[in-house]
Amino acid sequence: MFELIRIFSLRTSTPTSYQGKGSGLELPQRVCCRKYLEGNSSKRFCFFLAVLAPGIKTEKMAGVSSCMKYSMFFFNFLFWVCGCIILGVSIWLRVSKSGQGETNIDTGSLLAGVNVLIAVGSIIMVLGFLGCCGAMKESQCMLLLFFIGLLAILLLQIVAGILGAVYKSQAKDTLKTSINSYTANLQGNSPADREFQKTFREFEKENKCCGLFKGKEDWGTTKGGCEDGNVTKFCGDVIIDFFENNMIIVMGIAFGLAFIEVLGMVFSMSLYCQIQRK
Repeated sequence: MFELIRIFSLRTSTPTSYQGKGSGLELPQRVCCRKYLEGNSSKRFCFFLAVLAPGIKTEKMAGVSSCMKYSMFFFNFLFWVCGCIILGVSIWLRVSKSGQGETNIDTGSLLAGVNVLIAVGSIIMVLGFLGCCGAMKESQCMLLLFFIGLLAILLLQIVAGILGAVYKSQAKDTLKTSINSYTANLQGNSPADREFQKTFREFEKENKCCGLFKGKEDWGTTKGGCEDGNVTKFCGDVIIDFFENNMIIVMGIAFGLAFIEVLGMVFSMSLYCQIQRK
């Protein structure tokens, strides 16, 4: 046996450079020493071989997959950039009077939507940052926070989907009430109201509809609304039909996002486990 060890020692290349703290043994030596000291007598040959032939890797050490690591960094970097864009544009729309005038979002309900976009952009940016840094720095803490964040978003999507299916009729009534609240803008005289009226007239012409839910009555004393007197359908119904007809697209987007979230969770946990075994 010692002759065999001597032959292996002579044929060994340069020893590996990995050393443990406070240990004079090379990495394969320490692995085999540990197994030997644990009392497994069948590993004694591995122990002697590692001591006398340190260049031979007697055990494949676990490491972090470079492909998974850089793939996760790349996709989370794109994720982070998207979050920055959403956050930047939504903040601009929220604080800029010119931006609100150009996009006609200076009403209360639309500003609430902008506030939601600010929150969404912030969450996306933070999760993208955690994913990027967690992958590159091999930080278990960041990867775990990234996993928890994606899991929370996925659970919220599932809850929202269930509530949407259960309270479908109530959601339609809420949408109708929200649309009907713009009657005040059709009858107002402020610069913002006039800009809204101009946009709504174009919407009426394109969709051949009149008013919100009461036709010309929604315009009150304001002139220029419902110019085509032969139109019988209401624009509010057109908007509701648009949402109902595109619900399949919304569901497809939701399932696509859920798939990406699950993929991100799998990648983050895989990296987490690889780092833990490292």
